[in-house]
Amino acid sequence: MTPRQSIPQALALRLQAAAIAGDEPRSSFFELRPLDPAGKQEFIPVRDLPAVANRVEDLRDRHQVYIGAAPRTREVGTADAIERVVVLVV
Repeated sequence: MTPRQSIPQALALRLQAAAIAGDEPRSSFFELRPLDPAGKQEFIPVRDLPAVANRVEDLRDRHQVYIGAAPRTREVGTADAIERVVVLVV
């Protein structure tokens, strides 16, 4: 990869997921939400990076996909299910 080439999107997605996961316990979850059009909120174990990448790739042609920037301790999308954040996405 030369400085002018972009990062391959499949790799970028896995790097993003790994950064969000940080050193979270295996019991935590990623939150995914298909947007525009809205779809069903999903939770995937935080250590299953291939499953997160595969699910986003499955949804991306039909939806914008939201990946929660903070792992969840339970399968709920509210702030009280967040114990720690290791990356800030702006």
